Amino acid sequence: MRFPVRIAAQLSVALAFLVSAIPAFPQGIIEAAPQPSTASGRWSPPSSLVIPEANATPSAALVAPAPKNSNELTLPSLGNQQASVPQPPKSASTKVIPVIPPNQEVLVLPQASHDFVGFWGGQLTLLNKYGETDPPPHQMVSFTFGEREGQVVLATTVYGNANAQVLRTTAEAEGPSKVVLTLAGLDLSTQPPLRHIEKLTISLVGNEQVKCKKQMDLYVPGVSGPVAEALYEGILGPMTRREDRMISEEIIRNGEVPRATINEGNAPALPPE
Repeated sequence: MRFPVRIAAQLSVALAFLVSAIPAFPQGIIEAAPQPSTASGRWSPPSSLVIPEANATPSAALVAPAPKNSNELTLPSLGNQQASVPQPPKSASTKVIPVIPPNQEVLVLPQASHDFVGFWGGQLTLLNKYGETDPPPHQMVSFTFGEREGQVVLATTVYGNANAQVLRTTAEAEGPSKVVLTLAGLDLSTQPPLRHIEKLTISLVGNEQVKCKKQMDLYVPGVSGPVAEALYEGILGPMTRREDRMISEEIIRNGEVPRATINEGNAPALPPE
């Protein structure tokens, strides 16, 4: 039996931590609903994005819910989109330190190095694929890491539509120089629903660079292993606030709306007013 599948391709994860995607997660990271292509009968990929919202716009849709006390998060959905996002700076960029408002939802990464702090963005390149998939050759992602109470934090807003549902999001620091973001979700447009898992590994490789690897797997009921896979990798550089904001604005222009926020994990208590 053949399963028509496709890999969600574009994720922007941005943070004050979120996660993508972006863009980034995370911020960032869920399978969108498959739509059949016209000629070959294969499935071509939609785009799923987790978009940075370190400097949240004053829209009611972006108002964050109350903090939760868990490093494992349950979110609504991400959805389709094809965004034409700006390229990150190529060189000689001044690293911008994000200002995280006291009421901004964040996820604390106690082990992460303060070298992560800043806006990061760039292009990932497809290295490998498996199964009946047609992922795009490149993806744009962005991340925003901030600082609160002396610890590295990360936060974001998830954009998309109702065709895909985010079930679970986790983030952890594997030592000071590596952060791993994982998202799991369902494509509700198919029967039975398809399960989608994305894992982003972000590693420090220099003062002005981070390496990002993104593994995406798609599962169907009754099959133990993934029926489709895609692996992306790339080097991200520092971005300005304006470049970070341009990505979010481009996503919104392409019809996406905020679906959820990554809520607070084990963040330290805020000082009294």
